[in-house]
Amino acid sequence: MTLGRLQTTRDLFVLALFVTALGTLLGGCRQYPRCKNDQHCVDYDRGTPFCVDRVCRTCRDDSHCGFCQQCDNNQCVHTPGCCADDADCPSPTVCRDGRCGPQCLSDDDCGALERCLSGTCTAVECRTDDQCPPGQRCENYRCVGPVVPPEPCADRRFQTVYFDFDESRLRADATSTLETNMACFERFTESVNVEGHCDERGTTEYNLALGDRRARAVRDWYETRGIPRSRMNKISYGENRPVATGSTENAWRQNRRVEITWR
Repeated sequence: MTLGRLQTTRDLFVLALFVTALGTLLGGCRQYPRCKNDQHCVDYDRGTPFCVDRVCRTCRDDSHCGFCQQCDNNQCVHTPGCCADDADCPSPTVCRDGRCGPQCLSDDDCGALERCLSGTCTAVECRTDDQCPPGQRCENYRCVGPVVPPEPCADRRFQTVYFDFDESRLRADATSTLETNMACFERFTESVNVEGHCDERGTTEYNLALGDRRARAVRDWYETRGIPRSRMNKISYGENRPVATGSTENAWRQNRRVEITWR
């Protein structure tokens, strides 16, 4: 090789090094997917617009991905368990609030003749008595029968009689309760305590008197039905024995009552 040709080759090599150095100094083009900033990646428009660790990537965090996707190793991938509708979930799970989950959470999520069992709607014979043939009842999701009415006063317990606020008159709905309790008087011969109670409103003296009037109203009702007064001991506890606590109408309603207990 002649001296002239060697000189020319050396000059071209030096020129190439100079152009490369100048391009690097001025932030010139880099070979994709290498990058210095996001703009280098955007210019290529290949769906990898984010420069991460000097390499163009699909995403930097989850906000750069779409619905039901997450940024995993700088790539958008499907989020496990995420869904847009039931078709995205394996059977028998369903899409609920964007996540695949059980087909049902309670019987209300199932059909009229289905129950929720281990998260799956399962066919049953019945859920309510009216879904059974006449004379049968629904028990443990099966129709059984015939229906046998409970024996009156089988547990020897009297039902409670309730009153309106500041009232000792028997309410219209108290009659059925009083009549049901007649079975206890007729089946057993022991004497009873007729106990009057009040809610917390009112003075102690007033509530004791109100409880006494309520107990008397119940005792007098039974006396007119043939139960001897000697079998019924009338007591007033006023507000001293509440069955419900709290200063709410629900608590007061439960405390305005007459209870009958065996002596």
